Amino acid sequence: MIVGILQADTLPPEVVRTHGDYAAMFRRLLVAAAPGFRDRVYDVHADRFPDSVTACDGWLVTGSRKSAYDPDPWIRRLEAFLQSATQAGVPTIGICFGHQVMAQAFGGRVEKAAGGWGFGRHCYRLDRRLAWMDDGPGTLCLNALHRDQVVIAPPGATVFAYSDFCPCAGVAYPQPAISLQAHPEFTHAYTSATLRRLAGRLLPGDEAMARAAELDRPETTTDASRVGAWMTGFLGF
Repeated sequence: MIVGILQADTLPPEVVRTHGDYAAMFRRLLVAAAPGFRDRVYDVHADRFPDSVTACDGWLVTGSRKSAYDPDPWIRRLEAFLQSATQAGVPTIGICFGHQVMAQAFGGRVEKAAGGWGFGRHCYRLDRRLAWMDDGPGTLCLNALHRDQVVIAPPGATVFAYSDFCPCAGVAYPQPAISLQAHPEFTHAYTSATLRRLAGRLLPGDEAMARAAELDRPETTTDASRVGAWMTGFLGF
């Protein structure tokens, strides 16, 4: 089984040297959950798409600095690809930008969050137990970094995770697709370094530094490995 990673952005070379690119981050997470995980990477932000929606056994859309509603032709092509892939029954997962572009492709609405940037460790409430989920706690904590978010879920979709800040943090679809706003693939080290790099630029300086310091503490944990198991279970590993 091979999962196609639809990589929707690039990271600075110095970041890649330390933490890897988006595909490498997902690979670490998902191999830990399913040692047999294998992937093939497509840089869709550079308009390099698979030849067919059935070229892989599942699809995973990464995060991006772009907005789902930006006019870039590759984003419109990605929407069409997601529509065709799920119509063909290929299981598909979207994370952050992937979550947003999937919702938009299926009829939802994406906007800048009224509360501004969401960053650092965020916790969400779970009010659904779907087939690929465990029966663990009714909360979910993950690292996040986003300004856009899904404000209206598509018709027929099920919102399974939410918070006061992010009302559509996890969405499942009647077609074989699920998505999350937060980043299970983001380690504390990567997230902390990113918050420090963006503090006072994109993010409010004092708050970004405080959130980074929280992630530097060894007692700060997330449910990343739990979600990695959800993702590989959904994909069929």
